[in-house]
Amino acid sequence: LTSDLAAARTRIDISIQPEGKSVAQGTPGLSMRLSGHPQALDRSYDAGALKTWVTTNVLQRGMDQLEELQREEQRLIEEERKFREEQEQREAARRQRIIEQRQAAESARRRAAEEQQRLRSAEDARRRIEAEAERRRTEEDARRRLEEEEAQQKLEDLIRQNLPSEIPADAIISPGSGATQAPAN
Repeated sequence: LTSDLAAARTRIDISIQPEGKSVAQGTPGLSMRLSGHPQALDRSYDAGALKTWVTTNVLQRGMDQLEELQREEQRLIEEERKFREEQEQREAARRQRIIEQRQAAESARRRAAEEQQRLRSAEDARRRIEAEAERRRTEEDARRRLEEEEAQQKLEDLIRQNLPSEIPADAIISPGSGATQAPAN
């Protein structure tokens, strides 16, 4: 406080510096000056430092909020990218399972067709073998009958050649005829 009573001039400088727990550190003070005739004092304020500080803090908070929003946006973009990648991986895995299932089904069909063909071939071979065996049995039976008939014929010829002429031919019992005739005298 300065005062010049002869000139009727007064000058009062007031400086307010905020303090306390709720005041942010580094908060500038406010200066006020009252000057002039004591009956009509002019007031002037010097709040430039406070305005700068408030503006800086508002801008800093805005920038902090903007940075937080950008981080959140980046996080959401990253989550969306990961989600898309997971979706693509799941879809690729699903497609791969479908391809593998189709290949397995095709392989099973192919094996079944091959097995049916093998069974048909085995059945055909069995039938051919049976037919060949039957043909051989028939040929063997025919050969045996022929041999038996030839042996029978040779026996009959031998008997006729060695029989005395006085035995009538109808008295001869041929093997296999089953006839039992008594010689006629």
